[in-house]
Order: sequence, then structure tokens, then C-alpha cells
Amino acid sequence: MVWLIALWVALLLLWIGVGHALYGGEPQLAPVRATASMLVTPTPPPPGTILATRNDGGRETNPTPRFWNHLAIMGPNGWVVEAQDKYGVGAVPFHVFYRRYCAIMACQLVPPEKGRHLALAASAQLGQPYDRRKNNCVDLVKTAVRCVMDKEPRGLTPTAIVNGCTRKLWEKSQHPWIRSTEPFAEWTDDPAMLARPYYDRLRF
Repeated sequence: MVWLIALWVALLLLWIGVGHALYGGEPQLAPVRATASMLVTPTPPPPGTILATRNDGGRETNPTPRFWNHLAIMGPNGWVVEAQDKYGVGAVPFHVFYRRYCAIMACQLVPPEKGRHLALAASAQLGQPYDRRKNNCVDLVKTAVRCVMDKEPRGLTPTAIVNGCTRKLWEKSQHPWIRSTEPFAEWTDDPAMLARPYYDRLRF
């Protein structure tokens, strides 16, 4: 029995010594490596892509769980242009937007060759104040499409706009998903910022 205790103590001291040699201090547990599906943000979709999102949680944050709650437009250089009630019309990098929502659908509302024009039409609205009745996320999309196509899509809700899209590009499923701790990081309403590309930034 005594020799078992002595062996256990010897192994413990050896483990502490190896840990100190490797890490310069107390032994550490190996870091947990998250799966790629949890952390990797996909390549930003083409400019002009419509992004529809669904909120997570109960009725306070998502009163219409079977419908899309919010719309945004993929702007130039990996930025997403959107209208938010506390911020007005602004833009965030795609990876910030992607992490904010548990469900996202990317779709096309105008022909692909007009996508960049739609992105620029959305960017032209940066800095405008938010108004729930006449300058919300749906109005942002309608105004941009009207500038490009000389007509605006039908519908008063994000779901109605999505139903009018001509092509679905991809959809982010409910799981896996890590709730973002900074959902509006790097928010800007300065058009000059959108000239700075995010395609080559480290994907988290």
C-alpha cells in the first residue's frame, strides 16, 4: 500500500515538473478546440445579396418564430448594410453580422449583374435615422431595389420580401451557434469605411 502511495506521489511530481518545463508555470489543461462549424464564418456572399435573419429566444426577442424578423443587404467589400432602431442605417463587417443571429438566409432579389448596383444603393442610405414606420429594414431594401430596378418589391414584412426573391443562395441553420458578445462591433455609418475590404481579415 505504501509503495502505491509513493508511486502516485512520484508521478504527480513528474507531471508538475513536465508542466512547468512546457508552460513556464503550473501545469495547464489542453485548450478546448471548438469545431469549425461553430467558429468559421463563410465567405461573404456577393454584393447585393439580401440577408434575412431570425432572432433567437422567447417571445420578447422573437415574437414571430416562424417568420423572418430582419433584413439587410450585402454591401461592398464584405460589409453588411442594415437599419437598426438604436443606430439608424449603418454597416458592420459580415463576420459580426453572421455571429449575431441563429438563423440567416441569403437570397437574390435582383439579377446577379445588378448586385453591385444594389449594394451601392444601400450604402447611399448610410447615416439616415431609423423610423419604424417609414425607414426600417424593409424600407432600406425597397428603396435600394427601386433605385436599381425602377420598381420596388411587394410586401411589408421581411418574410414577404424573402418570398419574392428569385434565388436562395444558402441558409444558416439554428445549430450550432455561439451567441455573439459584441453584436454591433465595428458599426459605422461612414461610407468611407466601406471602401476598406474585409475579405482578407482573419475569419473567426
